[in-house]
Amino acid sequence: MKNLFAFSALFFISVGMFAQSNVSSKITQVTVYLQGAQLVHTAETQVSQGKQTVVFTGLSADMQPESVVLECGNKNVVFQSVSIRNNYLKEQTPNAKIAELQEKSALVEEKLATLRAEKGVYAKERDMLFRNEAIGGTANNVPIAEIEKAADFFRKRNNEINVFLLKADAEERKLIKESAGYTAQLLEMNAKENPPTSEVTVVLDAKTRGEAIFTLKYLVRNAGWAPKYDVRAENAIDPVKLDYHANVFNKSGLDWTEVLMILSTSEPLQGAEKPTLETWDIAESTTRIAGVQKNLESVMIMDSKSNRSDYLKKEDRGGEDEVAFQQVAVQELSAEFEIELPYTILADGKPYVVDVTSFTLPATYMHYAVPKQDADAFLTAKVVGWNALNLVSGKASVYFAGTYLGQSFINTASVDDTLSLSLGRDKRVALSRKQKSELSKRQLLGNNEKETFYFETTVRNNRDKEINVLLEDQLPISSDGEIEVAMLEISGAELEKNTGKLSWNIKLAPGESKTITLGYSIKTPKSMKVSNIKYRVISSPSF
Repeated sequence: MKNLFAFSALFFISVGMFAQSNVSSKITQVTVYLQGAQLVHTAETQVSQGKQTVVFTGLSADMQPESVVLECGNKNVVFQSVSIRNNYLKEQTPNAKIAELQEKSALVEEKLATLRAEKGVYAKERDMLFRNEAIGGTANNVPIAEIEKAADFFRKRNNEINVFLLKADAEERKLIKESAGYTAQLLEMNAKENPPTSEVTVVLDAKTRGEAIFTLKYLVRNAGWAPKYDVRAENAIDPVKLDYHANVFNKSGLDWTEVLMILSTSEPLQGAEKPTLETWDIAESTTRIAGVQKNLESVMIMDSKSNRSDYLKKEDRGGEDEVAFQQVAVQELSAEFEIELPYTILADGKPYVVDVTSFTLPATYMHYAVPKQDADAFLTAKVVGWNALNLVSGKASVYFAGTYLGQSFINTASVDDTLSLSLGRDKRVALSRKQKSELSKRQLLGNNEKETFYFETTVRNNRDKEINVLLEDQLPISSDGEIEVAMLEISGAELEKNTGKLSWNIKLAPGESKTITLGYSIKTPKSMKVSNIKYRVISSPSF
């Protein structure tokens, strides 16, 4: 039976009356939360019979004192009191990379000091030459030959000094830039010559002398993880593969070297207050668009700028690299992912990719086309079953047939069980949309003007397998009673009256093509100028 000591208040004691031993420990396991982490240290030492003081050294200075839990596997050991302090004085063994950078930075600073000293000497010599440039002249009985000799010396030496100072200025700028680079690297690695650590001091009483194995657990704030997904589809037939990764960062002051990790969606840093159920209004999970109520869609938007995660974005905060946090949606029941292989996560605040798990998900493939806006068809995959995987909202990289297509976003707050993915353009599906000029015309009807439009769209399947194509177009709608829109031909499309959107679900065999016709008219008063063409805005160079 393990002896356990957990505390939420600090007990400061006088430890001078007991024998004291310092014990170093090793991080053996880390549970990483979306914000924060629990570090587990293990230490092995010999305890003497009777009362004594054991100091666990080299712990994280980011330790949250109220979270400390100390365990001992020796049942003959009884904890009596515990205290915690930060140690700012004990010299730590420097990181090898940091030590190398510090040495290079010191050499550059030494070169800078030497160069600046030389520049000062030369500058003083030049001042001295100018102060003593008058040497008399023929009126003072100084021979012309001496004047010429002195002038040659002045000119030559002044030129030598100026050349040296020009080169020295260039070298100084180079060294300053090099020094700034080393300084930035050291700051990025959070380098300090003597970084503080925490120590846990425990007074214990051992019934007998023997070996004791201690386990020390505590929380730190400066750590966390964010999800990162890879979605891969090899073709338009097989299931989709979802690779679940995590970006893990550690800024606790201690490197996590070859440790076993658990990734958790719990929030242990939020305190121990009991939860309170709030009113759950189901209507809040819906949105109304153009008067039609729709469930929030589970869609990955193929846009690297929108819906992006800034979880690990470095920001300028007073010269220090900080990790920005964002609010993400997680399921109410916390999930944990045990990582099978040990990882090393350095305490440099940088994100390290950890493989979590992989899933194979059934997918239904369909082509989506809006020929009015784009001349290409887009292959899409509808993935089911993803919402049972305990995922966390985050960015995803999408690949099709081994080709990277771009960044997307998985929204786990979606109420839909189908995830829509855009897998890029498919050039083997040909689209053509043309206006039929022989049927399109303009007419004057009394005080009104009527324009008739007909468009013909052809879709051809150049693949060697049957495909389904969702084709979309639109009819204009009018909110002005003086403007009348009449539907003339929609080739059996499904029509959303409130939006004017038209949809055709077309099945095409290999080599098959199909043509649909869209016709409508717009009648307006002659006195009213109406744009009968819908424009889009794009960027263009301005010269």
